Amino acid sequence: YVVLGLGSLLAQAQTHNSSACIAQGAAIYTVGEDHVKPPKVHNLHVVGVELPTITSNVICEVLINSAGRICDVRIITAPDRQTAFQVGKYIGENFRFTPATREGKSVPARVPIVFDTSGKFSMSQ
Repeated sequence: YVVLGLGSLLAQAQTHNSSACIAQGAAIYTVGEDHVKPPKVHNLHVVGVELPTITSNVICEVLINSAGRICDVRIITAPDRQTAFQVGKYIGENFRFTPATREGKSVPARVPIVFDTSGKFSMSQ
């Protein structure tokens, strides 16, 4: 199993100031807990950025802010470091999120995502 944080690379790709991605001291929720509804994911299918062939499930956690911007991507399990890096890059370059919500308000949240061996992904509800 591989744990790999790709936050600085991905945060720089989507925000100019990664330290301001989520306000210091702000509550960060987890989708599927605390009545937090998951964000919608838009896969842009960027040309030249392909998901690698996956030999076993890859489990990720994406931290998004209350505007839906990616602040960090953690690969929790992956078959190897190369696959972990490629999946993290794929998420950072292809995925865009609407914010997660709690009680009708946009909130920063950790979003668990699982890629299966067919390349399909699912999120916690």
